[in-house]
Amino acid sequence: MAKTVALEGARVGITANVVAPGFIKTDAYHAVQEKMRERINKRTAMGFPGKPMDVAKTVAFLTSEKAKYITGQVLIVGGGIDLFTF
Repeated sequence: MAKTVALEGARVGITANVVAPGFIKTDAYHAVQEKMRERINKRTAMGFPGKPMDVAKTVAFLTSEKAKYITGQVLIVGGGIDLFTF
């Protein structure tokens, strides 16, 4: 979907990207049992959950002039969770 929107937007100078958060330390994260959170953290390359600000800074970057030539991408803000297979 991001690629389709990016193709359409590029015609008029609009970029379109997706931010895919991994395990972020929010209320939903804390709602998961401690044992499961520990398991999730072990399957994350960084070994700990991200913070909401990590996602916010990624969004801020993508909406800034610094990212004006980035479009159609999916940025995973997941501390390396996508590096492992389960």
